[in-house]
Amino acid sequence: MRRYYILLHGGLGGSMRILVTGASGLLGSKLTEILVKKGYEVYAGYNSHRPLNGHPIKFNVSRKE
Repeated sequence: MRRYYILLHGGLGGSMRILVTGASGLLGSKLTEILVKKGYEVYAGYNSHRPLNGHPIKFNVSRKE
């Protein structure tokens, strides 16, 4: 089961910056698309497939043992 997290950070007088993990997945991609259209500054975290919307950030948070 995938987990999606949204990190919200607003600056004084600036636009809201949002980090969406899993942004290339089904729910994450739709959420990212909606937030970009609403004018938010979206950072799209992904592991294997680059998302179409937002500022892409490649990372892997899985634990390999």
